[in-house]
Amino acid sequence: MKSNFLTTVLLITGFLLLLGCQTSPSHPNSSTTVVQNDSGIGGTGQKLTAQNTDPTGGFGGTGHSSSGFGGTGVIGTITEFGSIWVNDIEIEYPDNVSVTSPLGTSQAQRSLKLGQQVILETQPTDLETVTTHIELYYPVAGQIRQITKDQIQVENTWIRLTDGTQYDDTPLTQGAYIAVNAFQSSNGQWIATRINDNPNHVSLQKPLPKLTFSSGVKRFVVQTELKSVFKALNRSEPVQYQDYSELEHDQIRIEKNARLKAQQIRQQRNALIQQQQIKNSSKQVHDLQRFLKQQNQGSLRQLKHGK
Repeated sequence: MKSNFLTTVLLITGFLLLLGCQTSPSHPNSSTTVVQNDSGIGGTGQKLTAQNTDPTGGFGGTGHSSSGFGGTGVIGTITEFGSIWVNDIEIEYPDNVSVTSPLGTSQAQRSLKLGQQVILETQPTDLETVTTHIELYYPVAGQIRQITKDQIQVENTWIRLTDGTQYDDTPLTQGAYIAVNAFQSSNGQWIATRINDNPNHVSLQKPLPKLTFSSGVKRFVVQTELKSVFKALNRSEPVQYQDYSELEHDQIRIEKNARLKAQQIRQQRNALIQQQQIKNSSKQVHDLQRFLKQQNQGSLRQLKHGK
């Protein structure tokens, strides 16, 4: 009798340990979740093939180019990586590229991300377009005062949010501090391309760029919507204006939707795994209960016959 009782206790203990191992859910936000990241700090070491290899190509609105932009000042929005694409120009940068940000000096605050406005100067060579310093430009930063369906008020400036607006992880809540990458539309409305964390509570309202262009800059390529930034520099070199085209805007939206879809798939997968684990555990509980019932019935029969 003592042997049967000890066997039963050991079986129950072993099952509870097994159940604890199998039923731990794989939470979609756990540290093992693979997160898609759009950060591009550091060189990729990989160059894209230029569609236009003419050393002077690209400046006349000829489309994507990775050569012919040496000695050029560039002001615009990051629309692609590999290394970075700004105003339809592929710009390479080394691993030790210098990146400055008014938000702070940490690596997170100096990371390059889709939707950020940047100001840079390329090296004076036509073989490839390379920069060694990038300034992150935030037209607006500060505390969120009001939030509506598709707009936020940051300090005294209203910013419109679109399907193409990129975000850092911090939720948009009244009172939170953020930094906004944005440009002004033809009617003067600010349109956000990215909403960034602002942990140091920096406040900015259309500041002038801090980057001082060298005498080696012979021309500029400027995003049309950032024309006022260029004019504030009082430069006399030739300038090519490049629209923030709908094609680029749609590309950002497509990439954002792809990341959201991937996250939904992971969540659905983890939910199915959890459901299957619960189902398997329930079956094991049922099987153990049936086994224990059989054991108890056997023990009662033994007692009845005096064994």
